Amino acid sequence: MVDSAHMPVPFFLIAKDLTILASSPEAQAIFPNAPSFLELIDAESYNKALRFLHPSAGKIKLELPLHTRTGSLPEPFDLHVAWNEQSQGHIVCLAKDPRINQLMGMMINLRKRLAETDFSLLAKKEELENTLIRMEESVVENDKLAVLGKMAAGIAHEIRNPLTIIRGFVQLLHPHLVELGKADYTEVVLTEIDRANQIIAEFLDSSRPSEPMRHDVTLKSLLEDVHLLCQSEALLKGCELELVTPDVDRLISADPKQLKQVFLNIIKNAMEAIAESRNTGKGVIAIRLAYEDNLAVIEIRDNGKGMSEQTLRKLFDPFFTTKATGTGLGLAVCKRIIINHSGTLDAESTEGVGTLFRIALPTHA
Repeated sequence: MVDSAHMPVPFFLIAKDLTILASSPEAQAIFPNAPSFLELIDAESYNKALRFLHPSAGKIKLELPLHTRTGSLPEPFDLHVAWNEQSQGHIVCLAKDPRINQLMGMMINLRKRLAETDFSLLAKKEELENTLIRMEESVVENDKLAVLGKMAAGIAHEIRNPLTIIRGFVQLLHPHLVELGKADYTEVVLTEIDRANQIIAEFLDSSRPSEPMRHDVTLKSLLEDVHLLCQSEALLKGCELELVTPDVDRLISADPKQLKQVFLNIIKNAMEAIAESRNTGKGVIAIRLAYEDNLAVIEIRDNGKGMSEQTLRKLFDPFFTTKATGTGLGLAVCKRIIINHSGTLDAESTEGVGTLFRIALPTHA
């Protein structure tokens, strides 16, 4: 048997199952203590070691990365292996050129960086796919609005003028209807003509709301005005109207009349949702203003009847409505106004719980 204690090189005597039977002082100085030679081998090279480190392989030279006492990365060694008649392996481990160590370290680092790059590329791919979905949704929305614009222009041209003429003739007939005791007919007809004109006006507004007449606006004061305007109606309908604003306000460039139209429309819808709710508790409409980075975020939340997912998906579609007398244009107009202000308008809702509208508008840098 070879005397490992006097071997001047890193030497191991191993059994058939790769258990370390003995090692030279040189080996003990370089390699960590381990009961099995397999524990010294880098995990990625286990299969290679198992293929060649067995008695039937005979006398071989094998390159394997081994863990040493210094350095976090395995280092390459040339292993000279010979098996004796007792199926014991004699292994001499000679370190390779340091430049090989550097190259192997670079390869391991490159492998790690490639794995990180793969993960980063997947994240970017997902981000690009989400951006593409949003762009497609925007194209569909713009197509709908373009069709709506053409329809509104045609309706306004073909119907508005005849309605004005009819309204004039009804007013001329009013004295004769009074004589016949049918004066209330005039009021009914004029009311319906005015309602038709209002619908046409909404068509026009939804297809091409006027360009915002922008100037510096403080949202805090604008929301306080809206809160004051809606307070009495909310009380009459048994609703509590809450407003929470930050201590510090910022300026935005906006058309206050158009933004007020958006806020009033959403709050009106919230009151109606609360009135139709089966909840026995008090109705609450909470308005909250906050600033996130360069955005002003306005949230309007109610505890009304809420909406189904199907209704929520179509909420901003022109002509879509769940109301018996609704035109389905109010929220479409609101969406277009916010888009014209370079902002976003989204909604979340749960049936029987309530609805949240979230408006984000850019602030001054």
